[in-house]
Amino acid sequence: MILSSIILRLLAKSPEYRYQTADGLLADLRRCAATLLPDGTIEPFTLGLQDLPAASLSAYSLCSYHPQASEIMAAFDKATSGW
Repeated sequence: MILSSIILRLLAKSPEYRYQTADGLLADLRRCAATLLPDGTIEPFTLGLQDLPAASLSAYSLCSYHPQASEIMAAFDKATSGW
Protein backbone atom coordinates (compact mmCIF):
# COMPACT_ATOMS: atom_id res chain seq x y z
CA MET A 1 0.00 0.00 0.00
CA ILE A 2 2.71 2.50 0.93
CA LEU A 3 4.74 1.74 -2.21
CA SER A 4 1.61 2.36 -4.27
CA SER A 5 1.23 5.72 -2.54
CA ILE A 6 4.85 6.60 -3.37
CA ILE A 7 4.32 5.70 -7.02
CA LEU A 8 1.10 7.73 -7.18
CA ARG A 9 2.95 10.68 -5.66
CA LEU A 10 5.66 10.36 -8.31
CA LEU A 11 3.02 10.32 -11.05
CA ALA A 12 0.83 13.12 -9.67
CA LYS A 13 -0.45 15.47 -12.35
CA SER A 14 0.11 18.63 -10.32
CA PRO A 15 3.75 19.37 -9.46
CA GLU A 16 2.87 20.51 -5.94
CA TYR A 17 1.65 17.00 -5.13
CA ARG A 18 4.83 15.30 -6.39
CA TYR A 19 8.08 14.86 -4.51
CA GLN A 20 9.94 18.16 -4.55
CA THR A 21 13.38 16.64 -4.01
CA ALA A 22 15.15 13.37 -4.69
CA ASP A 23 16.23 13.41 -1.03
CA GLY A 24 12.58 13.35 0.05
CA LEU A 25 11.89 10.32 -2.13
CA LEU A 26 15.04 8.60 -0.92
CA ALA A 27 14.08 9.23 2.72
CA ASP A 28 10.68 7.62 2.16
CA LEU A 29 12.21 4.61 0.37
CA ARG A 30 14.71 4.16 3.20
CA ARG A 31 11.88 4.33 5.72
CA CYS A 32 10.08 1.62 3.73
CA ALA A 33 13.16 -0.59 3.99
CA ALA A 34 13.51 0.13 7.70
CA THR A 35 9.88 -0.69 8.50
CA LEU A 36 9.61 -3.79 6.32
CA LEU A 37 7.94 -6.51 8.35
CA PRO A 38 8.79 -10.23 8.12
CA ASP A 39 5.57 -10.93 6.22
CA GLY A 40 6.62 -8.48 3.48
CA THR A 41 4.33 -5.63 4.45
CA ILE A 42 5.49 -2.12 5.26
CA GLU A 43 4.14 -0.20 8.21
CA PRO A 44 2.18 2.83 6.97
CA PHE A 45 3.65 6.30 7.54
CA THR A 46 3.11 9.84 6.31
CA LEU A 47 4.92 10.43 3.05
CA GLY A 48 7.13 13.41 2.38
CA LEU A 49 8.03 14.39 5.92
CA GLN A 50 11.62 15.01 4.83
CA ASP A 51 10.72 16.36 1.38
CA LEU A 52 11.50 20.02 1.84
CA PRO A 53 12.45 22.08 -1.20
CA ALA A 54 15.55 24.23 -0.79
CA ALA A 55 13.74 27.38 -1.93
CA SER A 56 10.36 28.38 -3.20
CA LEU A 57 10.44 29.06 -6.92
CA SER A 58 7.72 30.65 -8.97
CA ALA A 59 7.30 30.38 -12.71
CA TYR A 60 8.05 34.10 -13.00
CA SER A 61 11.34 33.82 -11.14
CA LEU A 62 12.40 30.86 -13.28
CA CYS A 63 11.73 32.78 -16.49
CA SER A 64 12.90 36.23 -15.44
CA TYR A 65 16.51 35.15 -14.90
CA HIS A 66 16.91 33.97 -18.47
CA PRO A 67 19.45 36.10 -20.41
CA GLN A 68 16.87 37.19 -23.00
CA ALA A 69 14.01 37.68 -20.54
CA SER A 70 14.21 41.48 -20.59
CA GLU A 71 14.17 41.50 -24.41
CA ILE A 72 11.15 39.21 -24.50
CA MET A 73 9.30 41.26 -21.91
CA ALA A 74 10.07 44.50 -23.81
CA ALA A 75 8.79 42.97 -27.05
CA PHE A 76 5.64 41.79 -25.29
CA ASP A 77 5.06 45.24 -23.75
CA LYS A 78 5.56 46.87 -27.16
CA ALA A 79 3.18 44.43 -28.88
CA THR A 80 0.44 44.87 -26.27
CA SER A 81 0.79 48.61 -25.67
CA GLY A 82 -1.93 49.44 -28.20
CA TRP A 83 -4.56 47.19 -26.61
